[in-house]
Amino acid sequence: MEERIFFVKRSTKSIKNIEVKSINGLITDFARFNKIKILLRSVRTAIDFEYEEKLANLNKKIAKEIETVFLFSSYEFSFISSSSVKEIAYHGGDISKFIPSSIRGKLIKIIYKKIRSV
Repeated sequence: MEERIFFVKRSTKSIKNIEVKSINGLITDFARFNKIKILLRSVRTAIDFEYEEKLANLNKKIAKEIETVFLFSSYEFSFISSSSVKEIAYHGGDISKFIPSSIRGKLIKIIYKKIRSV
């Protein structure tokens, strides 16, 4: 979790008003505690949308005051997933074009280190 937080913070440091937190438990409990009224969820494919829609509907049943907004990725990024990038790395491919430059070096080292330990 610490690595993920580091990478998100590093990737978004040029954007104002962003706070990165990890959660344990229900997102609705976290949102209520932090007075969050809107959840932003990213969607790449129809399969992602179906999954996210189910979660949004469940969350709405739990917390009617919290809305979920979906952000669809642009077509050029819709096929990229962490598992695909790891698979490319596992087979020795160049993954630098799939990773933000601000975190590229450290993330590539971590991915290759984890792959070698498998």
